[in-house]
Amino acid sequence: MDTTYGNPRVRLAALVAGCLVAVASIGYVDGITTAYVAFSIFYMTPITAATWYGGRAAGFVVAVTAAVAGLIADAYSVHVAGAAAFRFVNVGLRLALFTATVFVVARLQEGVQRERELTEQARESAARLAAANQIKDELMRTVVQDVRAPLSDIYASARTLQLARANGMSADDAGELVAQIADASMLLSELVRQLIDAERVDTAALEAAG
Repeated sequence: MDTTYGNPRVRLAALVAGCLVAVASIGYVDGITTAYVAFSIFYMTPITAATWYGGRAAGFVVAVTAAVAGLIADAYSVHVAGAAAFRFVNVGLRLALFTATVFVVARLQEGVQRERELTEQARESAARLAAANQIKDELMRTVVQDVRAPLSDIYASARTLQLARANGMSADDAGELVAQIADASMLLSELVRQLIDAERVDTAALEAAG
């Protein structure tokens, strides 16, 4: 597959070339009309396009070319006394206008690009936060369900031990109940630790999203 036009440099060169052709065409029309027709506004279109899509350097190239094209057009269209001074004053004003246009359009384009980047970063942060919240919610649901079992074991063993003391439970049986309470307590402690870890994950996600 031909990827020539996928190359950024080729696209930039094609853009600048197209804008220069547009400037030359406008300059030709400018040259065959009278000096009293203001053509500066028409040069602004290729200058703006070159700056917006190609950057400041491309914009400056087209702007300078447009100023020169305007100077040449004035040389062909102005044939009165003092025409030379008029032409050079005019080219200076055009160059100042075109350069200012490049600066304004470039700043505007940079602002739009920055806004797009911030929007993309916000979208990525929101996605990471949503994923972290989903993980935390799933973990908390799992932990809450798992907590019921050790709590039930602790309660049942403690209640049995309490009732059995009045009935003369053997030391072995009592020890087994105490061991069950200890095991259930350790499991419960581990589940609480998981809840704390889930809260830390949520806090870290909030900080990253911010």
